[in-house]
Amino acid sequence: MQQHIVYVVHGPLKYYDQARLSILTALNLMLEAQRYDLRICVYAEQPERLPVHPLIQVHALDSAQLAAWRGPLDYVHRIKLEVLRLAARQLDAPFLYVDSDTRWRALPDAAFAALAAPAGDAMVMHVDEGPLSASFFPSYLKFLQRHQGQLLETWRVPPGPWHMWNAGAIGLAPQHAAAFLDDALRLCDWLLPRLRPRNYIEQIVLSLLGAQRLRMHALGDALHHYWPHSLQAPHYLREVFAALPAGLSVPQEAEHLGRLHWDEQRLNALRQDPALRRQQLLNKYRASWYKRRIDLRALLLRWRS
Repeated sequence: MQQHIVYVVHGPLKYYDQARLSILTALNLMLEAQRYDLRICVYAEQPERLPVHPLIQVHALDSAQLAAWRGPLDYVHRIKLEVLRLAARQLDAPFLYVDSDTRWRALPDAAFAALAAPAGDAMVMHVDEGPLSASFFPSYLKFLQRHQGQLLETWRVPPGPWHMWNAGAIGLAPQHAAAFLDDALRLCDWLLPRLRPRNYIEQIVLSLLGAQRLRMHALGDALHHYWPHSLQAPHYLREVFAALPAGLSVPQEAEHLGRLHWDEQRLNALRQDPALRRQQLLNKYRASWYKRRIDLRALLLRWRS
């Protein structure tokens, strides 16, 4: 049975650089182990920016489709749920989605073994980050406590404790994936106008429904998810790619990146770079105004409903 590692890539070039590293570190492990039962499946707005190899399958996404998938509150992580639902219908096999700001340390054999079990009731996410509490997503905890009756009646989400799983990896089996993701999108759309911060709503949705309906498994250290370096990583990756020898084939580039020494010292130095610190402040300022516009849209959505 073929098994798939799934990505979605869209937006600026930096996200394609991140995907390039993640895809090629996976490909290197696959080629080293001669694992031709695995495929890398990428849904991308600009397929021409991706590595070309027989084990990498690319599906084009157009900008209008991506904009529609963001929904009325322009929620970028809603695209992830839509792509997961699309993959569930197209692949008809166990699949493991991963965020592009990752790199592979080992093949996810244990994750795929869990997903391939006959019952089909397994779900994989990256790690269990812990229970919601007064110090860990307190606004989410208060909201779920206030609405736990409706959550139980409509979504079959039992009373807490509720755990937050990291959504940098999401694995599902084909038996239940499509129906599960239909419900995940409906719950996401119900929460988006009502719950803040919105950044992690797709994560809490998958955590709530997964824990209630499926057996949760952690992917763990097979994948390095470097999201804490989201501002520095694009600059670091440009340095990494610039240092590669010219004229490498895709398998040769994958081999070089598979041997990459991940330089935390360099990333921490970039964190102190004055230009990047100014960019971070500018990003926060822009995000603040953007959130106010989205809050107004959310208020109108609640009023109309």
